[in-house]
Amino acid sequence: MSARTEEALAFIERCVVERGFPPSRRELGEHFGYASPANAGHHLVAELVNEGLIEIAPGIPRGIRITRANMVARTEEL
Repeated sequence: MSARTEEALAFIERCVVERGFPPSRRELGEHFGYASPANAGHHLVAELVNEGLIEIAPGIPRGIRITRANMVARTEEL
C-alpha cells in the first residue's frame, strides 16, 4: 500500500472515530490538498476499494465502510 493510501485510510478511520461517520470523497480530496478535491477523493477511494480495505455503498453520500478484513489485518499489525 502506498503512503498516500495509508494516510487516506487513517483519515477515514479518524473521521469515523471522532465524528461517527466517514468523510465524503470531497473532504478526502480537500484534506490532501488536491486542486480538484472531488476527483482526487474518488481516486483515493478507488485505490482503497481495489486494495479491499474499504467498501462503498452505492447511492449513499458518505457510504464508505471499512471492511472487516481490513480491521483484522490492522489489528494483526499491532
